Amino acid sequence: MERKLRIPGNFSESLQSMNKRCISWMHMRCFCPEVYLTREAETLGDGGELLGGEGQGTSDPMKYTHLYGFVWIIGASFVLFLYFYASRFHQHAVSRATVALPSSNTDYGVSVPLEELMKGPLAQNDSRILDYIWKRNFIRAPSKLPYNLSNAKLDPSMGQSIIVKHALNEMRNGFFVECGALDGETRSNTLMLERDYGWQGLLIEGDPKNFERLITKNRKAWSSDACLATKRFPHQVIFKQHFNMGKISSKMTIQDGAEIPWGFAKVQCFPLFSLLSALNISVVDYLSLDVEGNELDVLRTVPFDAILIKVLSVEYVHDKGGREAVKKFMTSKGFRIFGEVRDPRNLANDFIFVNNRIS
Repeated sequence: MERKLRIPGNFSESLQSMNKRCISWMHMRCFCPEVYLTREAETLGDGGELLGGEGQGTSDPMKYTHLYGFVWIIGASFVLFLYFYASRFHQHAVSRATVALPSSNTDYGVSVPLEELMKGPLAQNDSRILDYIWKRNFIRAPSKLPYNLSNAKLDPSMGQSIIVKHALNEMRNGFFVECGALDGETRSNTLMLERDYGWQGLLIEGDPKNFERLITKNRKAWSSDACLATKRFPHQVIFKQHFNMGKISSKMTIQDGAEIPWGFAKVQCFPLFSLLSALNISVVDYLSLDVEGNELDVLRTVPFDAILIKVLSVEYVHDKGGREAVKKFMTSKGFRIFGEVRDPRNLANDFIFVNNRIS
């Protein structure tokens, strides 16, 4: 936005006019005194005496003329000084008026703590978000240690990994994202793909207690202790900790510095796209989404035109919209139902979707 300092347009012209009149008067008064002597003589008597009251005596006209001239020279000099000073000020003002000043959304160098920025709103792939994710260790590298599993050969999923493997023609060396990864082993939909088919991936678990258990399993995937944002920018939430039933608490807000009740934790959330951008991932072969009722909110944050997700499993039993709402949304994004996993104990109630862009 360009801001201009306005100076009255007639200011300089008025000074110039005054200056010309003063110089003209000075010239006639000092250098052409006969003009003014004629006018002053009209006030003198025949003997050269000034007409007026008694006791005024006589006076030499040239004396007054020179005195007046001296006074007016000083006055004119002062006016000239004002004129040149004002002219310089006016030129400076004009030069400033043509300079484009910063717009209202320009960073003026005010330092804002990154923690405040992470409360939103920022674009999902804003570089400050990506830097913050790495600097605050929200993504950890895959373990180089041997697996530490309760059952090294078991497929702990409820059947999702078998369907995904079939949908992708037993693909090897793919990339997965498991949201709601729990402890990294219990009912994991991705462990078999990682262990037996050489897949890499990202495990996301927002419950701090579950995440502590997860990292002890030495998974060969990236891991994040953030929760998935339900908005299109980072935000913080209160997370209810309850092993496989842990979830974002929609009813509780805690002011900064306030004590957090037992069984709850304040957790930083990032959009899925932010975490993938931090890893420079644009193709996800399999996305497993089980976030206890926030599935649709998370899916609405995903820019499907910027990320290719080939196969997707979504738990629908806890979502507010139910299975039909999940089906309708994914269909609108170009996916078709490939399979469904149900368990009578409610341990799994998932749709398996396949992207129409893949054969």
